[in-house]
Amino acid sequence: MTVSKHEPESIREAADLVERDYKQVHRNLSELEDIGIIELKNDRPGQAKKPKLAYDSLEIDILFAESNGSIGSAAP
Repeated sequence: MTVSKHEPESIREAADLVERDYKQVHRNLSELEDIGIIELKNDRPGQAKKPKLAYDSLEIDILFAESNGSIGSAAP
């Protein structure tokens, strides 16, 4: 993930690193903040928000419905 690898100083810098529109990256980082994966730090008023991972590592399990209606999981 770009945030952990490059430690951008702002959302704009993160957007530049991934070569995506600022608004899209801001929305995505805000969504990740809402579920507790990212912290958007603003240490000083008027300064840019710095994205930071909330954890050192993260494991994600994804459940999906199979065609027979049962639930399965995807593993890497």
